[in-house]
Amino acid sequence: MRLVRQYLDLVSMEMRYARGDILIISLIQLALALGLVLGFGYLIPDISTTSATFLTTGAATQSFVTIGLVMLPQMLSQRKAEGRLEYMLTLPISREAYLLALVTFVGLLALPGVAFTLLFGAWHYGLDLSVNPMFVVVMLLSVFSMAGLGVAMAVYSPHQQVTNALTQ
Repeated sequence: MRLVRQYLDLVSMEMRYARGDILIISLIQLALALGLVLGFGYLIPDISTTSATFLTTGAATQSFVTIGLVMLPQMLSQRKAEGRLEYMLTLPISREAYLLALVTFVGLLALPGVAFTLLFGAWHYGLDLSVNPMFVVVMLLSVFSMAGLGVAMAVYSPHQQVTNALTQ
């Protein structure tokens, strides 16, 4: 029960800490989704329903990739360079709860981009997308796999510049 309380407090702390950045991150996610759906749609003039479905769902998955492989490692490497990561790890909290809170935070940040991409792609291409229960499983696996790679890049790279170069 203590671990759950730490986790919830850390997620809340991350959300409050980044409250000034959440709007700009969401706008970037929306612009990226819009660019992918429209941009690739223009490259394929007579797009089939199957191709449009793959394009829309692939663009939605890109939100998880961007957040997990770009934002999370850069955020962790910045915290590492500033000494805030060491500070957080010296507190009497579970390291697993801290990392899970960071992964949850970036997963929540990816949701507006995913939702917008799916809704916009379905509207733009006239698709009839339905919600499948496996979506939640795929979403969690995507977030954890991308965030796991992102955390590994940030933790094992010696400098913030190396992490930034790896993520770009």
